[in-house]
Amino acid sequence: MPIFVDSQQLYTVLTELLREIESMYPSVVRDFKKSKMTVLFRLSDPDLHLVVGSSSDGLEVSGGDGNQRGKLTIEMPADLLDGILMGNQSVKEAISSGNLVVKGPIWKMIYVVRVFQYGKSAYSSIKQNHGLGGGCKSA
Repeated sequence: MPIFVDSQQLYTVLTELLREIESMYPSVVRDFKKSKMTVLFRLSDPDLHLVVGSSSDGLEVSGGDGNQRGKLTIEMPADLLDGILMGNQSVKEAISSGNLVVKGPIWKMIYVVRVFQYGKSAYSSIKQNHGLGGGCKSA
């Protein structure tokens, strides 16, 4: 059974997480902005297209209709993203297994991985706030 009930719940949790990263770790946002990158996350089960870019105010986050393009497109199941943010799955393992597909300049994934790393500290509590349970990190 998927962790997220629907795409709206997934969008809400991820948007809240990105806003938390913005406030707690401005250097991460600054580096992301310097990369001049737009990332399109194509998540499945539930389906959600999430576009993350930057503006003078910080991160720009919007839902997409599937027609957007990013300099980097990342495709994966929503449960895999949850596993990465909970610390139960590594990005490297996910890419190696083919469960996480990256389209575009793979070296720019470093900026996304950094956001994932910093997001781990807030993700569990955000999930709990939305009635999803925090789960536990693996050792």
